Amino acid sequence: MALDGQPGPGPALARLRDWIRTRIDQHELRPGDPLPSAEELAARLGISRTRVRAGLAELTAAGWLERIPGRGWRVAGPRLEERLSGLLSFSEALLLRGMAPGARLLGQRIAEADPQLAAIFKQPVSSPVWILRRLRTGDGLPLAVEETVIPLNFCPDPARFDPGGSLYRFLRENCGVPFGKATQTLEAARAPAAVAGPLEIRPGVPVFRLTRTTRDLLCRPFEYTVAWLRADRYRFVVELT
Repeated sequence: MALDGQPGPGPALARLRDWIRTRIDQHELRPGDPLPSAEELAARLGISRTRVRAGLAELTAAGWLERIPGRGWRVAGPRLEERLSGLLSFSEALLLRGMAPGARLLGQRIAEADPQLAAIFKQPVSSPVWILRRLRTGDGLPLAVEETVIPLNFCPDPARFDPGGSLYRFLRENCGVPFGKATQTLEAARAPAAVAGPLEIRPGVPVFRLTRTTRDLLCRPFEYTVAWLRADRYRFVVELT
C-alpha cells in the first residue's frame, strides 16, 4: 500500500493515531482494508516499531482496528445495531441497515432429536430434525456463526434450501410456516475453537451468545438457534417505556 502525506506534529503515538484515523475518516481506508506492516509505519512516521505496535493495540481496543493473527491489522467494520424487539431474519436486519447479507455453509445434516431438543420442540425423542450451521456475513465481513435446528415435520425437504439465502423466507414461502413469536436470550461468552476460526478471532475472545426459539401462530416451536456473534461488530439496543 502506498503511504502518502506527511506525519503531523506531536507525540509519536498521537501521530500514528492521527495518520490512521484521518485515512479512515476520509475513506482512504475502508472496513476490511489491511494496514501497512508495523515496520512500514515505523519507517514512514519516523517512530519505533514498539511504539507503532502500542498505538495499533490502542486503536484495536478502541474499535478502530482489528488484529488478524499471523496477518497483521485491518480496519474494523461498522457495528451492526440490533434492537431487541420485532422478529427479523438476519438477512432482513442487514438489508434494513444498508448492508449486504451473506452466508457460507459450515455443515448440515439430518439427525434425531435428543432429549433437550425434544423438550424444546415438544416432540418425541428421536424425532427427525434438520441441523444447519452457517457463517453469516455483512458486506463480506464475518459477523456470526449460527446453528439452527428445524423439525422435519415443519420442513420435510431441506435439500431445496439455498444455504446462501434467507432461511426465514424459505420457511415462509417454501414450507408454509406461519410465523408467530420468538423468545430470545443474550449473554456474554467466550468463543470456542469451532466458532473462532470462521469468525476470524482467537479462541476465548469475548462474544455474544444468542439463543432463540421461534413459534408458529399455533404456538408450536419450529426453530431453535444458537448464534455466536462477534462482540466487536454488534451493539444491542433496548427501548424502555
